[in-house]
Amino acid sequence: MNRKSVLISIGLLIIVAVSVVAIVPGLAVAGVSPSNDYNIDRLPDSQIYFITSFKRTVTGLFTFGTQNEARLALKYANEDMLIINKLCDEDKYQIAEEHCQEFLEHFREATRLTVKTRFKDGERDAAVLIEAMKQSNIWQRDMLTEILEQTPATIHERFLETMNNSSSRLGSAIGTIYGADKERQFLQSVEPLPELTGYQASQDITEIPVGNNDGQVLLVSPTVEPVIESTPESVSSVQSLTISSLETDDDQVSPGDECRIECNTVSADGDNLSYEWSASGGEINGEGESITWIAPKEADKYKITVTVTNPQGDKVSDSLSIKVKAVDPPEIEEVVLTPNNPQYFIVQPFSKKYVILNHQSCELECVVQGQDDYSYEWYASNGEISGSGSTITWTAPGGKQIVTVAVKVSDVNGNTVEQDVVFDVRTCQPCFL
Repeated sequence: MNRKSVLISIGLLIIVAVSVVAIVPGLAVAGVSPSNDYNIDRLPDSQIYFITSFKRTVTGLFTFGTQNEARLALKYANEDMLIINKLCDEDKYQIAEEHCQEFLEHFREATRLTVKTRFKDGERDAAVLIEAMKQSNIWQRDMLTEILEQTPATIHERFLETMNNSSSRLGSAIGTIYGADKERQFLQSVEPLPELTGYQASQDITEIPVGNNDGQVLLVSPTVEPVIESTPESVSSVQSLTISSLETDDDQVSPGDECRIECNTVSADGDNLSYEWSASGGEINGEGESITWIAPKEADKYKITVTVTNPQGDKVSDSLSIKVKAVDPPEIEEVVLTPNNPQYFIVQPFSKKYVILNHQSCELECVVQGQDDYSYEWYASNGEISGSGSTITWTAPGGKQIVTVAVKVSDVNGNTVEQDVVFDVRTCQPCFL
């Protein structure tokens, strides 16, 4: 990296730092803020909702430590649930359904970071996060109960699926940290969310479970007491089919890389399930509970979704995001020149030209930084080229003239870089002696 690039990088970092101070005042590094820090003023259908997304991204960049990152992800999941509730209040049901996916992504990230905390910082720190997630899960399910009571039954399936998936994800994290028995105990303690219109909220449940600087849960929202008018036989149908985990080998890959994705389910029907996979980009190979995803060439964040169906027609879906990293183009370190007859070859360092006698040959080797599957394309304004790959031989033409020999290096993603070598072809043989 040259000096100019370093200065540009430093300048960009300064701009980002200033943006954080200006846009995200009072940022809590702990990642769990007081309830008045939850931002639901801008809804996803707003033209300026990108400001919320930008603030979340910048906040994430300046939140350090696995525990703090987990708290931040949990905060965003709670914030997403408030947004879903507000969208339903405004009868924007389709947008609310779509935003369920963002809630699931943040909740899933919180569970992943909690498990990572267990192995990085110890069980005690992970226990604090698990307790915070349990309290948030209770609050989220209570809020969803109120949403179910106030919304049309035609959209209940997505909300039920969302909460069952989030509870299953939390159960999987508990199982990873404490074992399968604790996971079963938690899942058995989770009350199924019936798709009913007979629920009456006894209190407002817009308070948020928050933490102090020690990460301890200080406040749990009021509990909604359900008044059940009737209990249909299908109450537990969705609960009997859940996705316990959706895992990938790596959540950041390079263009063209392959990664394995596996969906683990809990079902009363055993293995008699069908799986339907889709992706916002790239290629899916395979079928069933595990597939291979091939990343596209374009750097971006891609969503892979699976829908699981049992013989009764019940469906559950989950998705994860994989980031395809931008790949730097090839970098030519140098082109090494080796003349066949050194006595007829002169280097002119100041003019960056190489003087060679006509009809003489010179070997050119292109040295590229790193080891990769590069392709090389050589061409010359005159003379003859023989060979291929990173090393070729060029033979000077007859007559006095200036000749340019160039090489273009390409990688598998279409990135290219070129470099020229200029020869001054002379006809005076005694001038070299």
